[in-house]
Amino acid sequence: MTSPDYAPAPVAFLLHDFGGEHALCSYAPEPSGKARQGDRIHAGLYGIATRSPMTPYICVWRDPDKPLDSGRPDAIFLACVFGTAPWQPPDSLVDQATARQSRDEGVVRMSWQWMGDHYRLSRFEFEINPLGPDGSFRSVNFGDELAELDLAEGEMRFPADRTDSFAFYLSGQIRQRRNRGLPMQQPAVRVSLSGIAPPIPPWVMY
Repeated sequence: MTSPDYAPAPVAFLLHDFGGEHALCSYAPEPSGKARQGDRIHAGLYGIATRSPMTPYICVWRDPDKPLDSGRPDAIFLACVFGTAPWQPPDSLVDQATARQSRDEGVVRMSWQWMGDHYRLSRFEFEINPLGPDGSFRSVNFGDELAELDLAEGEMRFPADRTDSFAFYLSGQIRQRRNRGLPMQQPAVRVSLSGIAPPIPPWVMY
């Protein structure tokens, strides 16, 4: 379900080899032309108007600690959802959930904390749900668990303030950790993550 005139350029990329070689993309958030069911429910519950992005495959960052302050962020939370194309979901939440079960997708959530003179990675969550018989892959890592990761940061450009974009590049071989506190286990997946994430716009529900 994609409008023929909606063809945005990707802003972020995920390459992985779980169940074969996969190349997925993520996009800058653009508001959909109308409120979807999730937006209407959110407005009814909280009285806050939101607008779903055209595609759920977006890549954004925010400062969860001091979201309204100016200047350098104390914390950076990066969230990206990846797919094979900028698919536009149906209005219904049930129909969306059903349709996503037949799509090749990936999700990454990462956080960095300012340590006085540099940013340090403090959270790495990685999920892939590819098509095919291999099931899903999940690696959840916080705090000291990050030392177990074979993950390297490449060229990074952290945002100077809360209006700046965040350029990132990470790569490595990630083993599965189904949940926080559990031991790592096989399989191991080769991963490359790169892109430029804009700050999350105020109309996005999160």
